[in-house]
Amino acid sequence: MAVPARVIEDLFTRREFRGRGVATALIAACVGDAWARGAESLAVGARANDTP
Repeated sequence: MAVPARVIEDLFTRREFRGRGVATALIAACVGDAWARGAESLAVGARANDTP
């Protein structure tokens, strides 16, 4: 049975934590969790004009 694709969207880092690798670590954890749960594909969506 195929596992549905997972989607990561609307993920933000507060201004005071930017530039410290927090978002990179958070996305890596989300990706790792998706694969551990059997996801066969993963999409990450972001737009430059998105705001928290």
